[in-house]
Amino acid sequence: MSNKLAIVIHTEGEFDWNKEFKRGKPAVNHLDALKKISDNLLALNAKITFALDYDFISTPFAPSFIDKYSNNVNIEFATHLHPWITPPFESEYSNNDRIAEWETYPCNLNPQLEKRKLEFLTDKIATIAKARPVTYLAGRYGIGPTSLKGLGELGYRVDVSISPYANFSFQEGPDFSQFDNHCIKAGDLVFVPHTTGYISIFKWLEDRLNKDLKFKNTLEINWWGKLAMKLLFVKRIRLSPEGYSLKQMKRLTESLLRVGFSNLILSFHSPSLVPDKTPYVGGNKDATMFNIKVVEFVDWALNQGLKPTVAKDFARLKSNVLKTGLIK
Repeated sequence: MSNKLAIVIHTEGEFDWNKEFKRGKPAVNHLDALKKISDNLLALNAKITFALDYDFISTPFAPSFIDKYSNNVNIEFATHLHPWITPPFESEYSNNDRIAEWETYPCNLNPQLEKRKLEFLTDKIATIAKARPVTYLAGRYGIGPTSLKGLGELGYRVDVSISPYANFSFQEGPDFSQFDNHCIKAGDLVFVPHTTGYISIFKWLEDRLNKDLKFKNTLEINWWGKLAMKLLFVKRIRLSPEGYSLKQMKRLTESLLRVGFSNLILSFHSPSLVPDKTPYVGGNKDATMFNIKVVEFVDWALNQGLKPTVAKDFARLKSNVLKTGLIK
């Protein structure tokens, strides 16, 4: 069984992460940077999944961007649903209403509205890309039980919305605190989590935390466990250049591979490629280092023997590497 690396880029419009959610004229000023890093990654023989949101796909240059890569077998165009910007807009999302944070999670919508928005965005991407997307990334990782039926009916086969160990319930979002990096089979859908795990100053500890969810839970619910994790510099990180160093990303990768997780996702938001568009990247120096970090990690990972893949190919995972269950 080979180890695989998918690169999933949250390909989206630019908005101020510190302000309230609202619709407006989409701004996408990072297209040149996105093309440059994509070409650099493809030169390494990497594969890329662009998860497209409505702001990005509805800009005038989207067709030319997609056309540039549409015949490349190392590229996949997927769906990224930010519900507050995606038509149709009904009573839950009237133009005059302030958008509440709970409404930004697709799984919190009326199931019929969630499906109509997904269908609208799916059709728009299919028209421009000339192929229907089969991989889904819920905006803000907002996947839930109500999402499954619509995804299946629209022909989706892979979901990459699960954020292991995270709990968004304080915003009325989903709770993934009891999910790790295991892939899950539910109906015709394969769920591949956004790769997340633990690193520490001790390899044995990070390996135990990444392999044993019960052990991790035991530490987190006891004061002595929390203290031990702090003293041993345990840190939960995502396999992403956003907020994490190249050294941390390598360490997480090595631990997850050691304990048997072989399907990894490197992810980031496309506006992070340029200065001052996300909280993760400040000025020009930050943006330069961010781009270098992405390329250096991918180059390292492929040299470690990870096989590049697009996310849709996770649908072919053998049943012996899949858990069976539902997103609850």
